[in-house]
Amino acid sequence: DGEDGRPGISQIDGVITSATMRLEALPASRRWVGVTIASPLEMRDRVEQVLDDHPGVAALEVDLPGNRSGTLAALFEDADAETLAKTWGTTSTPTAPPWWGRYPFGRSEVALRVSTPVFDLAAAIYALGDAAGRPVPVRGSAGLGSLHAVLPDDLPPERLESVLDTMGHVFLARTGRVAVISAPPEIAERLEMASRQDLF
Repeated sequence: DGEDGRPGISQIDGVITSATMRLEALPASRRWVGVTIASPLEMRDRVEQVLDDHPGVAALEVDLPGNRSGTLAALFEDADAETLAKTWGTTSTPTAPPWWGRYPFGRSEVALRVSTPVFDLAAAIYALGDAAGRPVPVRGSAGLGSLHAVLPDDLPPERLESVLDTMGHVFLARTGRVAVISAPPEIAERLEMASRQDLF
């Protein structure tokens, strides 16, 4: 039988015998264009500009450390990156930013996944900072409206619960959601952690 609440072999109703996956060819060219941004509001304005004027963008990611300027980066795959680079007054590069594709949190930190319509993302970041009492570091897909946020490590569990309640009320009006996806064990047992559905 299974352990820790997982089903054992005798409790499994079916077995996958084969799986078919559609594979996409790797792009022949990948170029990143990055720009420094000072605030979530600037992020929102630049994301709107890119989505309106550059339909060839493959991904649009943001890294905002919370207490200082961050970076917005656009990925172009087999598409023109130079027009956006010129607009932003920078150059394109074949190398991703060092933070690209990496979580902004470690095992000992409380991390949230924030999902909201793209143009409500800046308001959600500001609301999260207000609830936490200081700017909160975020990183993720500014082009899809899905970010990871790191809460301050000195907040007691009661305050963390209050932050989550506040964000729940904020998202009632903004059709978004927030879920705790990582926390130290002693804190995780006090919080409602993300379900499997929250992760996909």
